[in-house]
Amino acid sequence: MKPFYKCFLIILMLTPIFSFGQEEKMKEEKKETKKPKHEVRIIMENFFGKNNEAAPYDLIYSYVAFDALDNYNIYKNKFSYGLGYNYNMNHFGIRARFYYSSSSDSYIDLYAYEVESNHNQYKIGLGLVYQKHFEKLTFFVGADYLSFRMNAETITIYSTNIYKTESREVLEYKGYSIEPLLGIKCFVLNNFSISTELRLSFDKFTANRESIYVDFNNGFNNQNRSFDFEGHDNRIGPNGTISFNFHF
Repeated sequence: MKPFYKCFLIILMLTPIFSFGQEEKMKEEKKETKKPKHEVRIIMENFFGKNNEAAPYDLIYSYVAFDALDNYNIYKNKFSYGLGYNYNMNHFGIRARFYYSSSSDSYIDLYAYEVESNHNQYKIGLGLVYQKHFEKLTFFVGADYLSFRMNAETITIYSTNIYKTESREVLEYKGYSIEPLLGIKCFVLNNFSISTELRLSFDKFTANRESIYVDFNNGFNNQNRSFDFEGHDNRIGPNGTISFNFHF
């Protein structure tokens, strides 16, 4: 048999083996970039925020809606934690998340008033993201819609040997937010990843503010005030976020 025919036969014999190897390599690459569909997230947010900041006296007892917006931002930027779930369809994902935050502060301000304050905040959201997968990294971009509710109460007491007053301020917020986002996810293991993201939030809310003032020395000086207002807030945040994600 001529050398030309021998080489031709060898090439024919090696071609299926080479093709099989290439096919297996492509399957392996596809397997590496395709991630599990289900994802459970443990989320922490605003750990770089001013978690111990309380609303100052001149904001708490000002009857201007703008000052109420400042109060809203103070409580919104406190540390919060939450749970999330993602359903990933390779390039697209649907995600849901729930947040809860609370705080309790007690201090004496510059005017020698004893101040006690607390707040609770709930958020629930649903969103859609587009994902670009690599071997160990996933980049994602999308948007969330959130509904939230916040309650804050502050009690201020001024007391001397002959004089005592007590003021109680109650704020109730409820509203919604639209949040475009982008983020990155790093796979430490095949079924565990850590992610962070940055969002631009457009908040819209309505609120009620009730103020109760009691003068224990002069009952005629007692005052109760209540009014409704609405507002909006746009900002980039949160002040530090991390999510621990479990994939299955």
